[in-house]
Amino acid sequence: MPQVAEGDAERSGIVLAIVDRSPAPEAMGLRAEIRDGVSEISLVDGSILATPCPSLYERELGVEVTEAGVVDTKVPDGFAQEFMTLRGTVKSALLTPYIDTFDHGGNLFWAAEDELHLMVPLDWQIDDSSNVQDVTEVKLTLEDGTELRPAQDTNQIFGGLGSHIATFTIPANERSATLTLSPRFTQVLDTDFEQVEDPITATLTFS
Repeated sequence: MPQVAEGDAERSGIVLAIVDRSPAPEAMGLRAEIRDGVSEISLVDGSILATPCPSLYERELGVEVTEAGVVDTKVPDGFAQEFMTLRGTVKSALLTPYIDTFDHGGNLFWAAEDELHLMVPLDWQIDDSSNVQDVTEVKLTLEDGTELRPAQDTNQIFGGLGSHIATFTIPANERSATLTLSPRFTQVLDTDFEQVEDPITATLTFS
């Protein structure tokens, strides 16, 4: 069949194949490749012949966010306005085996077979300021106490054009984790200025 070009939404075709009267599942399959990941499904019985991510067929890949704290503060602007205001929390998250978008964590591509990528879009409502720098820190604590840092650096998440998305790579069998946000702010014109807020947390439960 013809290869699908980048940007194509649909491609159709017909393939005529001659197989044994009682073919084995692997006798005929539909194969797709994304970078170094190969997926193949049997056209005989629908079974999965190959996959870069077994978790796709073993669980829902759902995430429930509970007990999410809220940071609601204002920071002296020190330049064009009196204050910069911020209200931030966590409302949702997503498990995925593949990421190739810069804002979502960059070129992580396929996670290992025993891992998944966790993407957490932050609900970060903040005023624009040319003087205040948001240097909030993010970490994810797994059930065994292991602490993970995002794939993105602080500026990519919270900078002026930041995506407000934090992405981690976690074990595929992980069932819950705690996300911690430690808000901290500095100023461009006053290098001695620093405002630190109490950390907030959110519990992420995976299904």
